[in-house]
Amino acid sequence: TTKKPSKPVKKNHACEMCGKAFRDVYHLNQHKLSHSDEKPFECPICNQHFKGKDRMAYHVRSHKGGITKPYTCGVCGKGFSR
Repeated sequence: TTKKPSKPVKKNHACEMCGKAFRDVYHLNQHKLSHSDEKPFECPICNQHFKGKDRMAYHVRSHKGGITKPYTCGVCGKGFSR
């Protein structure tokens, strides 16, 4: 069987600051946070704030032991995963 070529995704929502285009308003609004100091996503455990929901979710996993940090900074001693 042959695959039908997929339709190109229309990106009709452009950022006024940099011109980058997005397929919907949600993703445009998420992108706009990169141009600001706003951090609307708050960790429910320690109240640290993040620009993106994905970053906050990754951080929350660190409280539950879901993230291993096998590397250590030679300057400050803080652990990190990559």
